[in-house]
Amino acid sequence: MKIVQVVHGFPPKQTSSIENYTFALCKELSRNQDVTVYARDSDFTSPDCAESEETVQGIRVRRINNRLEFPHYYDYDNKVITNSFQKFLSEEKPDLVHIQHMMGLSASMVRAARDFGVPVTMTLHDYWLLCRRMSLLRPNFEVCSGPGAKKCQDCRFRELDRFILPYLGRAALQGIPDRLFDDIAQKGALRRFDGSDSWADRNLAAHVSRTEYLRMMMDRINRFISPSEFVRELFSKKGVPSSKIICVPHGLPVSSAGSVAKKSSEVLRFGYMGTVNWHKGVHVLVQAFNELRGERAELRVCGAAPSATYLGYLRSINRNEKTRFLGTYQDASSALSEIDVLVIPSIYYESFSLAMREAFLTQTPVIASRIGALPEGIDDGRNGLLFEAGNARDLLSKIKFLLANPRVAHEMSERVPPVKTMQEHAEEIEAIYKAL
Repeated sequence: MKIVQVVHGFPPKQTSSIENYTFALCKELSRNQDVTVYARDSDFTSPDCAESEETVQGIRVRRINNRLEFPHYYDYDNKVITNSFQKFLSEEKPDLVHIQHMMGLSASMVRAARDFGVPVTMTLHDYWLLCRRMSLLRPNFEVCSGPGAKKCQDCRFRELDRFILPYLGRAALQGIPDRLFDDIAQKGALRRFDGSDSWADRNLAAHVSRTEYLRMMMDRINRFISPSEFVRELFSKKGVPSSKIICVPHGLPVSSAGSVAKKSSEVLRFGYMGTVNWHKGVHVLVQAFNELRGERAELRVCGAAPSATYLGYLRSINRNEKTRFLGTYQDASSALSEIDVLVIPSIYYESFSLAMREAFLTQTPVIASRIGALPEGIDDGRNGLLFEAGNARDLLSKIKFLLANPRVAHEMSERVPPVKTMQEHAEEIEAIYKAL
């Protein structure tokens, strides 16, 4: 079977949890299937839509550059990229297209694949199909209930509220009926879909039409793969037929963490692993740790910080000399060898949590926010603890409980659930391919 994987970045040029997952899955699938990758590049030294090709550990990768500079709808609808993808399909003649992520590519690639005559499946790694911010988290860090043409426009203005025009725009929005925005969104999306869109549709109403346009493309996807029941239920409530969504939790390459001996320590080491950003709630963890006084505890924050502003904020609010910001880590095993309890303090709907499973591979118990898919991995009180998302005091109580009962953390470590391997996961994915 010949499979084309589509993703918004691919190692070694770009690495994130989604990209690393896709790389590991492609390597495993390539044992039995012919796998090629179509990926976005973001090289600011090369012109937009420049194409390149390379082979990465036996996997052929076609890259197309998109710097997302102008216009803004290129984030989700780029006809140049769609035309490039159509040519790629003609060259490859795949049996199936599996979309991992389309951010910075083009949602109309779905239509191109269906017009080519092959089925399309998509893994729901996050909420990009519903939310331009991908997180369903508003700029004021409130969890959003779901998209709406007027509501999404208000969210966009809030992102720019330090400028006078977005402030005036937000004020003007209040007097416009929701129904009018919905009508503009639907008609604009239809015109964009059939190719009759105007200059105004492309440049003035592109953001308003985004959700409706993506909904039309979602209707053309044969099967969605959800990593958690939470994500499956959320998309089902937002209009995707539940019969089109199958829940398949991710697997991990055993080498991503594997068995590791904990380095000895005289203190209980709490740790965070992952992207250091607002939606990950690292500030909640730092605030909770600030309240510890004299306890034999240490906090290790491991991960890249895309926002220097946020990292600076974390350092400014830190009041505990035993909180350490360690920066990027290359190997999960090494980071987890010096973490006794992993904390996942997210304030948005996590769709899965690879960090949680990496911790389980090393028999590390987890404290996690009670939000999104995180509770699906925790048997509260048995292999970890749950706390109210965004509530530093509740998180502090869990930390103090483990400090007062050190044997409990050890007992929890012995009850962590088994972690699915990438080989097992690839077999499940292959079964979906064959069914399609």
